[in-house]
Amino acid sequence: MHVTNPTSPTPTLAHLHALLAKFDTVMLITFDKVSPVPHLRARPMAIAKLDGDCALSFFTSASSEKVAEALMEGAAHVTLQKGDVSITLGGTCTLTQHRAIMAPLFNKGHEAWFPRGLDDPDLALLQFHPSEAEIWDTTGVKGLQLVASMAKALFTGTAVEHAGSHEHVLLPTTSGTGRTVSP
Repeated sequence: MHVTNPTSPTPTLAHLHALLAKFDTVMLITFDKVSPVPHLRARPMAIAKLDGDCALSFFTSASSEKVAEALMEGAAHVTLQKGDVSITLGGTCTLTQHRAIMAPLFNKGHEAWFPRGLDDPDLALLQFHPSEAEIWDTTGVKGLQLVASMAKALFTGTAVEHAGSHEHVLLPTTSGTGRTVSP
């Protein structure tokens, strides 16, 4: 995965970026409203790039259902969970087939899915631009505080008062809603 460092980050943006950099795969959630029964669909996606503004890029087939859903609805979600950290991101997606953008990101691992490589006319980069994030973090001292709060709740018969760190972050958006960027 290619990681771009945040430029002039706020402490919260820098924290989110540092957490996202620890992940290789996310679950991309789109809304399928074409099916007889509209529903949410989640798919694992390997992160090809993490930008400084926390945008994520994934290689995919331009003709896939997930691309159609992400661009048609104009909104998508990404979820990530590892150890004591859970993150959910809401935002929009764009699609590019610019080979100059994709070439530095494409590697041998992507060839398993796209054996024709950059010569595959259906190869595209789905870019997720988050506008908000929620972070639940119970690592380190926060985890110890959670354990103490759970123990207190068990002994007193009350609910947990402290459940680690929970942040809701509104991110500056730099792109439009679901659209395709022409090659």
